[in-house]
Amino acid sequence: MSLPRSEAQRVRGCDRRFDLDQLWIAKLRQLKPPVPIADKDGNGTAKLWERWNTLSAEAHKLKVPVPMLDPAAEPPDIIAAGKKLAADIEAAKNF
Repeated sequence: MSLPRSEAQRVRGCDRRFDLDQLWIAKLRQLKPPVPIADKDGNGTAKLWERWNTLSAEAHKLKVPVPMLDPAAEPPDIIAAGKKLAADIEAAKNF
């Protein structure tokens, strides 16, 4: 059977956890935020989203399931999803 911890031991344990939390917060603040990728006109992501919305509307008309995309998706993810959706739409048209 273990003995109950003293008040001082409990306080020291909390202090250690607090120090570790502060360390991680300091480390996270050192990280740099990701830089968005854009075309030479600086509006590449917006154009990709416009194309995605056009494809989504066409897919809904043909009753093709449209996958959900994360609003923070990077351009390569939007492009890949758009190519797959375009292929699904083409397959539905030829069905």
